[in-house]
Amino acid sequence: MADRLFDNLSLDKDMPITRRHQFIRNNWKAIIAIWGVLFISIFLFSISNLSHAELWGGIWLVVLINLYFLLIRLSRGIPFLGSIKEIVTGTLYSIGVSFFPLLMLSEPSNTEYLDQIVFALLCFSNVLLISHWDHSIDKEQKEKKLSQLRIHHDVILKLLLIGQVCVSIILVISRVGIFNWALLISAVCLWMLYLQVKLNGADKLKFLIDAPLILPGLLLLFI
Repeated sequence: MADRLFDNLSLDKDMPITRRHQFIRNNWKAIIAIWGVLFISIFLFSISNLSHAELWGGIWLVVLINLYFLLIRLSRGIPFLGSIKEIVTGTLYSIGVSFFPLLMLSEPSNTEYLDQIVFALLCFSNVLLISHWDHSIDKEQKEKKLSQLRIHHDVILKLLLIGQVCVSIILVISRVGIFNWALLISAVCLWMLYLQVKLNGADKLKFLIDAPLILPGLLLLFI
């Protein structure tokens, strides 16, 4: 919610914006109220329930996220910062989801860390796909994102999505595990979503973009 609110502060009101940003702009008072209630509730829950190590880990995540917000604000004047937005977003999301499950392991193995890298690539694919769909709007808003660089981002996106599926298949074959199956299912779903949007357009399918990340995220938290 904070990310969307910060986005709207920097967008040009006279230029086209995405439907999700328009929704935030039209309902910002209600969203700030909901965000405030959630923030206070989570803060109190964290103080009363988390261990010392978990609490400090969460604080470091908060610091990183606020640095991310600063990066976005500075990206207008420093184009390079905007071009790494998708990379930073995917990385922070994967760290936020996997930090506490990894902390519960006494000695995380290389296998667990490899799973997190694959999951981080899945998160990056998710953000890059959104950026790809919003390419024309971002261009009019003068957003300096990765998709605005002079590269054929559609080809890179295809290679990334296909590579994600192939790596997930290798992981499933080499070592059976429910998390590996979740990564494979999520990678296939993301690829199918990309193909469906190519055929039918993004407007009716954009809301499904985060669905492929839910399954491995839930497994990381609860298994």
